[in-house]
Amino acid sequence: MGPRETYDTALRLRTFRRAAAVLCLAVLACLTTPAAAETPPRPTSITVVMDDNYPPYIFRTGDGSLHGILKDMWELWSLKTGIQVNLLAMDWARAQAVMGAGDADAIDTIFQTPDRQTIYDFSAPYATIDVPIYFHKSISGISNAETLRGFTVGVKDGDACIDWLEARDIRSLKRYPSYETMIESAGKQEIRIFCVDQPPASYFLLKSALEAEFRHTAPLYSGQFHRAVRKGNATTFHLIEDGFAKITAEEHRRIETRWMGSPLSQGEQRYMEAVTWALEAMAVGALLLGVWTWELRRKVRSRTRELVNTLDALRIGERHYRELVSLTPVAVFETDADGLCVFVNERWPAITGQPAEAVLGGDWTEIAISEDRPRIRDGWTGVIRDRGPFQAEFRTLGPDGQENWVLGQASPRDTDSGLVRGYIGTITDISASKAAEAALAASETRFRTIFDNINDAIFIHHIDTGAILAVNRRMAEMYGFADPAEVIGLSASRLSEGGPPYDEAAAQAWLAKALAGEPQLFEWRARAKDGRLFWVEISMRRAPISADQDVILVVVRDISERKQAERALTERTEALERSNADLEQFAYVASHDLREPLRMVSSYMSLLERRYGDRLEKDGHEFIAFAKEGAIRMDHLVQDLLEFSRVGRIANPPTLTSVDAILGNVQTALATVIADAGAEIRVPTPLPAVMCRDTEIFLLLQNLISNGLKFRDPSRPPVIRITAERQGAEWRFAIADNGIGLEPVYSERIFKIFHRLHTREKYEGTGIGLSICKKIVEHHGGRIWVKATPGEGATFFFTLTA
Repeated sequence: MGPRETYDTALRLRTFRRAAAVLCLAVLACLTTPAAAETPPRPTSITVVMDDNYPPYIFRTGDGSLHGILKDMWELWSLKTGIQVNLLAMDWARAQAVMGAGDADAIDTIFQTPDRQTIYDFSAPYATIDVPIYFHKSISGISNAETLRGFTVGVKDGDACIDWLEARDIRSLKRYPSYETMIESAGKQEIRIFCVDQPPASYFLLKSALEAEFRHTAPLYSGQFHRAVRKGNATTFHLIEDGFAKITAEEHRRIETRWMGSPLSQGEQRYMEAVTWALEAMAVGALLLGVWTWELRRKVRSRTRELVNTLDALRIGERHYRELVSLTPVAVFETDADGLCVFVNERWPAITGQPAEAVLGGDWTEIAISEDRPRIRDGWTGVIRDRGPFQAEFRTLGPDGQENWVLGQASPRDTDSGLVRGYIGTITDISASKAAEAALAASETRFRTIFDNINDAIFIHHIDTGAILAVNRRMAEMYGFADPAEVIGLSASRLSEGGPPYDEAAAQAWLAKALAGEPQLFEWRARAKDGRLFWVEISMRRAPISADQDVILVVVRDISERKQAERALTERTEALERSNADLEQFAYVASHDLREPLRMVSSYMSLLERRYGDRLEKDGHEFIAFAKEGAIRMDHLVQDLLEFSRVGRIANPPTLTSVDAILGNVQTALATVIADAGAEIRVPTPLPAVMCRDTEIFLLLQNLISNGLKFRDPSRPPVIRITAERQGAEWRFAIADNGIGLEPVYSERIFKIFHRLHTREKYEGTGIGLSICKKIVEHHGGRIWVKATPGEGATFFFTLTA
């Protein structure tokens, strides 16, 4: 099917699909309630990016202007839709980069591939394109991907052909910005095999008068042209498709006819048929005459053909082998029987650093550097004398003046009589393998240096017997041995405490677990050479050291200091726990003892006021009120300090508890305060269950909600909104109010104990509430912070583990 038939078929399919889609949308519109969302506005222009080197679909003329089928189609689309189209035509790789960067709304002239399907939504195909391989007529045997191995293949950068070739392990590719530059390069013999889509290939080969120089295979595959937008951009996709659906089949044909031409008319066809019949009749007469002539000259032609075929075969064979020699990646040379060079291939200068004329007719061993030349020359002289093969490694100076390692090989060419008539040899660059050998030696040295200088002791055990195969120098130092070799062959009991659970049997059990493929990590009592015992941490695992050999790798770390620190920490922890218990007891006793005098002061002030109130002047009543108020504040302060000291001391473990349930209890406790303030508590979505101590979370929510009610704006009723959002392994809670807010500079200060931002006369409180909140959240492993704006309210955030 040609591009035009494919285009018509695609158009019919697209029209049918569009009609079906419109019908479905109409039915849905009748069955559903009209949506409240507004239709997005139509754009006034769109940007479309595409290749600029794909005749007849799109190409530039000598003055740089764009022409072709797609230019006319997009201009017609613009007329149909009333939307301006900005066509950006450029090198194909750059076009894809522009689309990928988001600088274009759509891309055209694009094949659909699995990789591209992940980033684009594609239209229906509108043209089918055959993709063959083109090769110079001097090359034979190119038919499929397998036959391309060993050749360099020209490709257009960004072309789908690159993915197709690389998927078949054809990776020797030479990239060009466009098809035209690639075919120009082929005309200069810079590339002899290339992958080009058939329509532009025919155009550029004919334009460059190269159609007779190149042949092509059957199509490797067929691709299809699509339009595409970024994945999920349904609005732009439907806008473009709706516009093309408005273009009629007749309009399509007119544009294609302009660029592809028209078929012959019926009258022209009848004329051509008549001419064909006449030519066929003339051919019959000529054939009869030719048969008689052929009969007379048959024997002469037969013999001549045999000679020509033989000469052609010789020429083809010689050209074939010369091409093989020229394309081989090694330098090839040929000598006469005396060892003098008579031929070198094209790779010779690149590998040896010597031009061909420098060695032809002379001694090829001159390519070796001065230090290696005597050895190579003596070896070559011996080969000429003994008529045997030659092989040697030596150094040459490459074209860049750098020393390269090469492998020289040569074999004698024998005549039918057994005499040597010359030698054929190769020079192979082995610099990479030599560098690899040097790198391996350096790597082994580096490994040994690292192995011996690691701060941990390392043992390598035999996987079957458990015997110690090797240790590093640190092991000898740790265990008190002068030489690591002393350790080889020692048993585990010799390097351990010796008694259960640190004896030979326990060591073998750990080795068996590691041998089964389970990495082990445990503590052990080790014994030094002088009998000193010390604590170590042992990491043990099975590890491969080569393709066919595993070992048990044991890493030993001296943890004597850590053990001492652990003992000291345990002692300090126990002492701290005793101190905390004493402090807690003290806090309870102190709070009771402190509150008792306060109650006495408050009671006697009330008694004094009742008994002697009528005798007191105004100042006396004020003094009594100040004393009572001070006692009450002191009592509240003692209670808050006691509450602050209790956070984190409750022994009950956290449990999975619903924050919704805790909030319900808080609202019940604050019901009177909420009602008096005329406040509204909003919880838009259910709050989650978290691992927590419910009494502490109750106090946290109570303090934060009370804070929002206390610092309310008198000009509006208070509204407190409580939400929760999952963030990874934790929940982030937010308690937002519409109160008086605060300056951002105070967002850290308010969580410090006794810090207040307002006078006590304006807002009551002890300055401990938010400090208690901070302590509760941190005790649960979370954090708390505030974001606020003066006059607009504050939002307190805190996190709890999910």
